[in-house]
Amino acid sequence: MSTTILYTTDGDTSTGYREATLNEIMIGARLALSMRVRKGTVFSSPRITPDYLIARLGLLQHEVFSLIERSLFFVQADPC
Repeated sequence: MSTTILYTTDGDTSTGYREATLNEIMIGARLALSMRVRKGTVFSSPRITPDYLIARLGLLQHEVFSLIERSLFFVQADPC
């Protein structure tokens, strides 16, 4: 298994950078996908839809019901 280490800038370290946390990586992934998948964008590629959903919903601590038809809707219930 190959391991890739991602880094982020950090002015508090002597090197000016450090390993990125999972949360920082996911925030970056969501930002990148939001720039790639704007409102009204057609999910024309079979790979775009799961990439978007994983980045959008992957770190939630509760279940989310989503329906993909002509539009993408997110219905979130309060976690019990």
